[in-house]
Amino acid sequence: MFLLCEKKILTKPVLYISNFFVQNRAEYYDRLQAVRDSGDWEGWLAFFLRGVESVGNEAATTVRWILELREAHRAAAANALAARLAAVGVLKELTGQKRNRLFAYRQYIRIFEADPE
Repeated sequence: MFLLCEKKILTKPVLYISNFFVQNRAEYYDRLQAVRDSGDWEGWLAFFLRGVESVGNEAATTVRWILELREAHRAAAANALAARLAAVGVLKELTGQKRNRLFAYRQYIRIFEADPE
């Protein structure tokens, strides 16, 4: 992760493996001891990669939630703004529907409809 930051692929670390280590503290210490006692680097690496996978999945879920929240707020804000602009006559709603509405900015369209002379 820090290598990705150093290579400017990430601006800051987004995967915090230390949280996985805290949640799996006993195995963490057992794996470190196995490296010291018998050189079991494969066991340590498998444990570490399991942690990367776990933390990566958690990060992906968090990112999905953030994107869903952003889109929900964006859609609500756009609908509310369009409704307010229609209420004061800046926009005109063209479909008569409650969903998938289409609005026209009449003053802007008039510029293209006007005779330039």
